[in-house]
Amino acid sequence: MSSRNLWISPVATGIIPVVTDQLTSRERRQVERLGQGSRLVESIAVASLSLRKLRKDLPRGLLYRSYEEFFLKHGRLFTPRSFPSKYRKWRGKPKACLYNAVELALSFPKLDYVEGYALPAKGLPLPIPHSWCVDDEGKVVDPTWHKVVGLEYFGLAFDKGLLREQHPRVRGDNYTYPSATITFTHRS
Repeated sequence: MSSRNLWISPVATGIIPVVTDQLTSRERRQVERLGQGSRLVESIAVASLSLRKLRKDLPRGLLYRSYEEFFLKHGRLFTPRSFPSKYRKWRGKPKACLYNAVELALSFPKLDYVEGYALPAKGLPLPIPHSWCVDDEGKVVDPTWHKVVGLEYFGLAFDKGLLREQHPRVRGDNYTYPSATITFTHRS
């Protein structure tokens, strides 16, 4: 994939460039400040700054230049925990986090649907675009990573009305991330 396409959908493609050696000292301080002591958030901040440098020719008037910028502005850290047994019937299929989290959130009124990035407990310690649910205490209920909980979760809870609008069970077509409809909207 060419760098020209990076700004379009790094969440969907899973591309998060790591170019910390190309950051200025001011940008490094900004990454540390934004990172809140979190490796995950620091990685997202580095990706956001890197994408900003790579894509200087973006159309004018975009609200955000990347998903990373959107999530840094509106997201927050959520508390990981093991998968609660009361949701055991809702354990999802691997690599279907979007669908798994939407189904769980729409089935339980007290759970909110969240999308953002997570650091997996297994494999490479790289941010992965991910969807999960949270309870009213901000604790993660991850139907996809129910066996091995992620190390860190950073994202944004979305309104259930937006989920119902876009969910394939309701609309009957392909589902897209709610953030995809928000992130690259032009300013009025």
